Parts: sequence; structure tokens; C-alpha cells
Amino acid sequence: MSTEILTAIIAGTFLILNTIVSVIIVNVTKRINKSVNDNSVSLKKKFEEAAKFIFIRGERATFDALARITLEEPQRIRVTRFNPRKIERKERYFNAVSTRILGAEFEGEKYGKLEKYNRLTSINSPENKESLIHQIDYYLEKGCDNLVMRVTNDKNDFEVVISEGKRIAAFCFHDLGKQEVLHSAFITSDPELYIKFTEMYEKLWSEDILMEIDFSLDREHVLAMRDKLQQIEPVMKRPDLSPIDNIINEALLKIEGCKIMQQ
Repeated sequence: MSTEILTAIIAGTFLILNTIVSVIIVNVTKRINKSVNDNSVSLKKKFEEAAKFIFIRGERATFDALARITLEEPQRIRVTRFNPRKIERKERYFNAVSTRILGAEFEGEKYGKLEKYNRLTSINSPENKESLIHQIDYYLEKGCDNLVMRVTNDKNDFEVVISEGKRIAAFCFHDLGKQEVLHSAFITSDPELYIKFTEMYEKLWSEDILMEIDFSLDREHVLAMRDKLQQIEPVMKRPDLSPIDNIINEALLKIEGCKIMQQ
């Protein structure tokens, strides 16, 4: 057998072996990738399941979480404001809300304009009344058309945030003794509890309302409501709280059973 033929046979053999090895490597890689993907999906599912209930401690962490919820919501947000301190104290959160209402940029990124932003605010302090008037003037000047404000004099020691598109609810706690606007939050994507919090919000939204300011209406409507608001004296003290059945107790039970604690 000539050297040329032997060389050709050896080269052909190596080519066949190389092809076989390549096929084996591709198949093994696919199996590994599939296994990794399956594990990732499994881990993601487990994480999402666990993250249905998250308890956040600390005012800064709470407002960072609320800002993130606000920025990521694609459609509609509903919030309360029972704390007597104006929300503008938390500048980053307030800016996140404002940019989503107006569709402006936030920290160099554009998240788009919300379809609707509902805010229920209690005028239980001169500061909150001043905040409301400031917001009315600000959004009126910007040509806002997706904001609805309702004004109440209800007194509650919590706040509720409903992120409709993401179906996330946040139940936030006050700690007025520490002079904080909010000190912690229970955030849930649990479907049943989300419905409970939505029902709570609807109850609060419809009871003891002093006025509604709908920015989708004409300028004269907003100005008339502003003038009406100017005439209302803040209710500093009110012994009775808004009736919300046993929903808070259910929330507290969920919090106590929460396994994920985020500082």
C-alpha cells in the first residue's frame, strides 16, 4: 500500500471520528442546556411562588420597593395617602410617580405613561392639604389627563398600593412615633390576597369622599375643585377609623407566616 493511500485512509478515519465526536458533543450540550433550562425554570417557579409574600423593613427599602412597583406597572396604579406627612418628603418615590403619570424619564430611563393613576388622600393635616394643592397645580400645568384624586378625611394607620397590570398589592405600615412616612410593607402577588386588598381599596375609595378631581375633565373642573379644597379645614383628629371588615387581620396572619424577610 502506497504512502499516499495510507495517508488518505488515516485522514478519512480522523474526519469520520471528528464528525462523530462533534455530533456527540452537540447532543450532550443540548442535553446539558435543556437540564440547565429546566432547572432555571424550576428555580424561577419556586422563587416566584415564595415571593408571593415579601415583608420589607425600613422606610428607605419600603419606598425603593414602591418606586420599583410604580416604574414596572404597565397600566394602572391605585394608592392611598392617610399619613399626615406629605408624600413629597420621599423625593425619589414622588419623582417615580410623577414621571409615570406624565410619561417622562426617570433616572435616565423612560417607562411610559400610565393609563390611570388613582390617589386617595386624607386632608388630616395642613401639610397634606398643602401637598394636594401643590400636586393639583403641578399636574394642571403639565397637562395631565390620567390622574384621578379623591379627597377624604378618613384616618387610618396604613397605606394600600394596588398595581393592576402586575396584580401586586402592597400594604404599608406607619410608625408616626419615629417620624417616618412609612416604616415597612407587606407586598404580595398571591391572587386571593390581591383580590382582598383590591376590595379594601374599593371600600376606602368610595367612603366618606369630600371631592373628586379628575384631570381627564376640563381645566375649569380642576380649578373649581382646587378652590373647593382651599375652603376645607384639615381634620386633625378623628376617633373612628374606616370600616374594612377583617381584611387587616387576614393580612397580618399572612405576614406572620411569611418566609422571606427582606431588610
